[in-house]
Amino acid sequence: MKYSFEKKATLLQAALLFCSIEYAVAQENNVDAQAGDVDAEIPGSFWQTMKSSAENVSGELEKKASEGLEYTKQKLGEYREFKTEKVKEVLGIIDDNMKVIEDAGFKVNDLYVSLSIVPVVTAKFKQVKRLSDEELNKLLEHYQDKPLLVYILRSLHHAYGMNLSNYHVADVSVRASIPPATTVHLERTQ
Repeated sequence: MKYSFEKKATLLQAALLFCSIEYAVAQENNVDAQAGDVDAEIPGSFWQTMKSSAENVSGELEKKASEGLEYTKQKLGEYREFKTEKVKEVLGIIDDNMKVIEDAGFKVNDLYVSLSIVPVVTAKFKQVKRLSDEELNKLLEHYQDKPLLVYILRSLHHAYGMNLSNYHVADVSVRASIPPATTVHLERTQ
């Protein structure tokens, strides 16, 4: 945001400079600035001033572009560190709660990590035993301070509880991202 504002300000300064030059030429030659007489004679000292001003503006633009590039590199470096930390945090939540997930009747088959603008961790679960609704509610109540864990357990329980004719739930993937999502893989039974 800062770089963009500075870039616009520098471009406005360049436009103001060129407008000032046009006005100065008109004044030196006693030309009405409104009429815009383009055939007026321009003195040599004016061209020196214009060349010097253009070099100054060019130098400023180069400096601002260089500063902007450095700023962008710095932010990208910070972002890479942030993404890695977020992925580690989500993997840590899954690892820390693996025992609870297993107690709820599920096992983790695979983990998928996507390092995009918003990092995504997807865990693929398989049901190994079915808890009753009462057992699940007791477990959820005990871990109500862990919203991601509650979301995972509730999603898995509901997905594996679906009764569909001609299909059964093969596995369920839960994507820990913003927003989280659940994907149910159905296999045809007939």
